[in-house]
Amino acid sequence: MSEISGLVILRDGPPTLEQVRHVTECVIADSERVVVTHGGRNEHFARTDNTGVIEGRSASVYTWVYSTAIAE
Repeated sequence: MSEISGLVILRDGPPTLEQVRHVTECVIADSERVVVTHGGRNEHFARTDNTGVIEGRSASVYTWVYSTAIAE
């Protein structure tokens, strides 16, 4: 299992959410999940076995799983 670093690719999330993100813009739940705050909600993504190439580097692909409200 590889460590998350650099860029990640997000699939199937809200249409207004950018599909390429720097890891620093995500909350890393663990090596298999990332969470992105977007539109007043937390969007949860799970790692897939797929990778893509961004800026000449390999990037892990995550797919949208569910959304939760931000706790106040």
